[in-house]
Amino acid sequence: MRLSRGEDFSDAVQVITDSARIFIPLDELVDKEKELARLEKERKACEKDIAMVEQKLSSQGFTEKSTAECCRSRAGEAGKTQRADGKNYRKYSCFLK
Repeated sequence: MRLSRGEDFSDAVQVITDSARIFIPLDELVDKEKELARLEKERKACEKDIAMVEQKLSSQGFTEKSTAECCRSRAGEAGKTQRADGKNYRKYSCFLK
């Protein structure tokens, strides 16, 4: 089967082998509504974690009682969570197209 130039496969997953190129519509692989709900839940969890770490780091009592290494570790956790949240946002955005 040949593909015409006007066909749009932007919402399909492509599998390419030596002898074939297969397009599988994303709708058949993923329940879009469930995936959006899962990603939204994950985003809220990331935001909650970031807020908790930022609150600890902004607390004078916490920073006075903690070692510098502990504070750096907490800041690193927040950075990791922010990167995960950004990755999650990109996935979420793909489903909104």
